[in-house]
Amino acid sequence: VQPARTLVVDLRLSEDELRRGLDSGHRNTINRALRTGIELRTSTDPADANAVIDLLEHAAITRRFRSHDREYFETMLRVLMPRGFAKLGLAHYEGALASASIVFDSGPTRAYAHAGNSAAARKLRTSAPLVWHLIMEAKTRGADRFDLWGVSSPQASKTDAWSGFTE
Repeated sequence: VQPARTLVVDLRLSEDELRRGLDSGHRNTINRALRTGIELRTSTDPADANAVIDLLEHAAITRRFRSHDREYFETMLRVLMPRGFAKLGLAHYEGALASASIVFDSGPTRAYAHAGNSAAARKLRTSAPLVWHLIMEAKTRGADRFDLWGVSSPQASKTDAWSGFTE
């Protein structure tokens, strides 16, 4: 369940330099997100946790990967959110939760740990704007690293178990 490899984004780069590191498709998706009504925010509200866990469970089932059980997520968020170590990233479209993430903040690093999408989100492409929002928020709070926490090696084939996450 835990990744063997990671990729760390250097948040000491300017926003323009970080944008240049994105492929054009992701840049376009990020630019289009707010114009199309996608709402991005970060939460430490325990009331948001159940919807996020539901989305993570849905993603694991529909994408057929092994995830932690609900109790793991509930306990983790109950313990870490009040202490400021865990936050929820949320992307809503027309009032519905489309994409969600759990990130961990520790010193100068934000780790992008868990994510899920609704079926509608895949069409709306809400994941990249949400990740960008989480990166920019971490940069604003003074973090100097954004750990993507689970990637394939650049040489890995599309059949590598982590290739979907990497993309």
